[in-house]
Amino acid sequence: MAENKAARVLARLFNALFFFVFTLLFLEIVFRRYGEETGKNLFWADYKQHLGIVLVALIITALALLVYRFVVARPPRRSRRLRAHETQTTGELGKKALVIIFVATGIILVLQVLAAYYLWNVPVTDSRAMHVYSTSIATEGNFDIVRRSMESGDYYLIEYPNQTAMLLINSLVYRIWYLMTGNITRMPMVGINVLSINAAILMTALLARKVYGDKKALMALGLCALFVPYFTYTAYVYTDTFSIPYVVGVVWMFLSVMTMEKPVPRTILMVVCGMLTFIGFKIKGNLIVLVVALLGYALLKLRFKRFLVLALAFVMGFACLNVVYKVALKTTNIMQQDHADRYEFPSTHWIMMGLHGHGGFDMDDYRFTQGFTSKKEKQEANIEVIKEDLKEMGVDGLLEFLTTKEIWTWGDGTYYVSNHIGQPIKKNVLHEYLLPDGKHYYRQYAYSCGFQYFLILMMALSALKGFIKGKLDPTLLFRVAVFGVFLFLMMWETRSRYLFNFTPFFLLLAVDGADSGVRIIRKVKEMCKRNEG
Repeated sequence: MAENKAARVLARLFNALFFFVFTLLFLEIVFRRYGEETGKNLFWADYKQHLGIVLVALIITALALLVYRFVVARPPRRSRRLRAHETQTTGELGKKALVIIFVATGIILVLQVLAAYYLWNVPVTDSRAMHVYSTSIATEGNFDIVRRSMESGDYYLIEYPNQTAMLLINSLVYRIWYLMTGNITRMPMVGINVLSINAAILMTALLARKVYGDKKALMALGLCALFVPYFTYTAYVYTDTFSIPYVVGVVWMFLSVMTMEKPVPRTILMVVCGMLTFIGFKIKGNLIVLVVALLGYALLKLRFKRFLVLALAFVMGFACLNVVYKVALKTTNIMQQDHADRYEFPSTHWIMMGLHGHGGFDMDDYRFTQGFTSKKEKQEANIEVIKEDLKEMGVDGLLEFLTTKEIWTWGDGTYYVSNHIGQPIKKNVLHEYLLPDGKHYYRQYAYSCGFQYFLILMMALSALKGFIKGKLDPTLLFRVAVFGVFLFLMMWETRSRYLFNFTPFFLLLAVDGADSGVRIIRKVKEMCKRNEG
């Protein structure tokens, strides 16, 4: 490992930027949070409700700091029984911690299965489209549904090629189930969805153990258990949930490979890491920021020769699987090239859409782009609108818009789940808490948003600690990934749900932020005592 002076300076500068941006984001959310429907300043428009959310955030923060100070950071008693469990690698609980992690994750899995069962719903929006198309593909054994859809004026799959990987996964699962049982049900996909989120929780705890040690890993697992979206999203099958184990799993694997000494296994595993990253990227496009974060961290952390070898191995794995994927698509002939050239939406469409309203989906923008007869024309029209919007806003207007956009994206602790489970098969007590028309909705909303405020504050404190210490540790990688998705959604079409697959890093940084918060409180106490003396 080579941590040169220049790399440490760059790390400090980045941590300072992260601290500034996320502290500002926290303050903007607290004092200027916007409602989706009204666009009003909720701090003034609905003072009591917003004050309740802030109060919940303060309570969660206080409890987290207390737990960290008196449980996590408390030195263990040197009893014989404890010494028997201590190891040189973790210095704390050793195998006992692993048992706790796996048992607790198993309990969470049971609760997630129950949540998925009681939140069973009629799929809506993109999830519904996946279900409808996959059902036809699975029962007919071909992709004729694409052609028939186009003949009826539905160009969804052509317009959004980023949905193709999820369509193939969904169709394959449905096809296997259909051949086995003769019918189609969403149950196997919901089951895989539950396992995907649960696997992400397990890997988050294991990654925390690898980076922080046993006690902090258990705290990270506890935060996962208290994070409501990990239960409410079990019944919503889509790219956000299916990609989450790849996000945290790839980082765990990448960090493990970086510390390996044997060159051949290290290189092979890095190729595999690149392949897994590609799979996650095809499921959810925002994983592209993870590629930049991983390679950037490795460049700062490793000697250049080792970095070059591992980077080439990673890129080779990513590129090779990309070639295989393209060949597979061409072989299946799901979409013809002339159709793609005519109907496919260019990336500029989502950038244009991200400059209107709150930066979310806009039907007028969709129809505007759809109205042009070729991909090139669509792109040129989008760029023209983008230029006009930027000119009309000016610098001040653009900053104001981006502030509103980030508040709207990051301030929603429910991750917009009510929109996706809003058509339940049968209503029950959970819907009274999770749907806006429920009797107890505000209680859940206040808790979820309060927890989100807590996470943002802790991430800022984690960056402050990183700035002060100036170390090139894995928390730097977590911050780069989070900041990457922050920038990505700043320029792209956005929605709080789009943050979901990066939430493991929020929780990992929250643990580190709690450590920073406790240290700050300790320093303040020491200063007060010195002043009194």
